Amino acid sequence: MIKASEAREMCRNNISDKTESELLAAEKAIKVAVDEGKLECWCYTYLHEQSLNQLRLLGYNVDNCSDQRDGTMFKIKW
Repeated sequence: MIKASEAREMCRNNISDKTESELLAAEKAIKVAVDEGKLECWCYTYLHEQSLNQLRLLGYNVDNCSDQRDGTMFKIKW
C-alpha cells in the first residue's frame, strides 16, 4: 500500500504533466498565429485552470469559447 504522501506527490506530478502538455498545445497555436502575423489564435485542446492561470500570468488574454455544438475552443490574444 502506498503512503498518503506518495499518493499526493503522484497526483501533483500528474497535474504538472497535464498542465505542461496543455501549455505546449497553446504554444504551438500561438507560434503558428505569430508566423501568420496574427494577434490571436484558437487552441482546441482543453485548458484546465492551472494552464489558464499560467497563460494569464504570461500576459495572454484567454477566453473559453467552448460550446456543445463546436466543442473545446479557447481564444488566446496577445
